[in-house]
Amino acid sequence: MRLYANHCKTFVEDCERNQIAEKFRQNFEEYFCRERSNALS
Repeated sequence: MRLYANHCKTFVEDCERNQIAEKFRQNFEEYFCRERSNALS
């Protein structure tokens, strides 16, 4: 599974802006064509 596919600089910027989780959520929904469960939230 590929978790992040971008440049290191972009990864650092995404971390600083707390955008990693949001990008994971968007990619999950795109890939599986459904929203993730809130069971673990």
